[in-house]
Amino acid sequence: MLIIPYSTDAPIYHWPIATVGTIVANTFIFLTIATMPEDGRDFVESWLVLTFGNFNPITWISCNYMHMDIFHLLGNMLFLWVFGLIVEGKIGWWKFLIAYNLAGVAFGAALQIITIFFSEGSALGASAAIYGLMAMVMIWAPVNAIHTLVVFTFFFRFFIQTLEIPAYVYVGLNLCVQFLFASFAIATAEHPLAAITSETLHLAGAAVGAGIGLYMLHFKLVDCENWDAFSVWQGKHTKSREQLQEDYVKSEEGQKKIQQVRETSAEQVRKYLSVGENVAAWAAYKRAVNQFPGWQLPENDLLMLIAGMRKAAMWDETITLMVTFLRTYPQRDAAVRLALAQILIDKKQRGAQACKVLDKVQIKQLDPRQVPILESFRTKARAMADDDPYEVAAEDW
Repeated sequence: MLIIPYSTDAPIYHWPIATVGTIVANTFIFLTIATMPEDGRDFVESWLVLTFGNFNPITWISCNYMHMDIFHLLGNMLFLWVFGLIVEGKIGWWKFLIAYNLAGVAFGAALQIITIFFSEGSALGASAAIYGLMAMVMIWAPVNAIHTLVVFTFFFRFFIQTLEIPAYVYVGLNLCVQFLFASFAIATAEHPLAAITSETLHLAGAAVGAGIGLYMLHFKLVDCENWDAFSVWQGKHTKSREQLQEDYVKSEEGQKKIQQVRETSAEQVRKYLSVGENVAAWAAYKRAVNQFPGWQLPENDLLMLIAGMRKAAMWDETITLMVTFLRTYPQRDAAVRLALAQILIDKKQRGAQACKVLDKVQIKQLDPRQVPILESFRTKARAMADDDPYEVAAEDW
């Protein structure tokens, strides 16, 4: 029975330019070498195939583009198409080329170091790099489906059936099979060279690819949209965007990020106020408040912003900030209430509301020189309220 992959349901955000290009390059190199005279073919292969015991860094990458026969090439290119489609679809062509060739070079370098004292043996084929891609897919898109053709025989008749298999199942079973064969080869090997089989090389490539995949995921070089193995394990792939945002805010990383942005926002407000850009300071303040509900400037910075709004004659904004101050820092609200009442009386003609603000002033918090001012404002506010009996003083400040 053969299980042949041919497509996937994973979201593809980038055209598979590099994947197709890599397939074309492998095919071109194979056909070029295959049509050479035997002497020329032997010479080229001696330079491009990774030969055990012959230190040649060129082969660390070139061996990944060499194939023994047409079946070796076709099998590898089919797998390269499906798994390259997923990987390149997430990270784009240039990151794909780096990841793919880095996996191949790392595999080639490690293999040559391990076999440096061998006197025979060689390795070629894209399998190791492709198994690296398969490992990345199992980490980045474990539950996306791999579309396969299942070919089997029954009573000398061929049957073909399509089957969708989750990537973690398809890759996981494949790796398990490779592990079983590699373990048997190692256990029965009479010579170290006999332990280096295609299965052990495939596993080595997968290990390199897994390392690259984990690195890119950890440093956010790939966006798996919470469908990577770790997110799926934690159930994040089933949560709404709002739930994910709430979880992030509660996390240690989220709290650090929020604290950093809060400090940056406060510093930005201070910077604008220091150069007299009061309107810009207000805009930065509002942006931070909208982005982080519950965020507030430190007491002295908020007083500075209030002073800046008064200087800019932005009375509605000044009132908003004063009310915020009264609710956030009530221990020093007497002087702010006086200033708020003055704006309500002189700028907004809201006498009744000014009366409510002044009624909550704690005289013991006032400087003795401010007490006559308080009484003067109360007189004005009451007179204004009497002149406008229809004013609605709903706010409880």
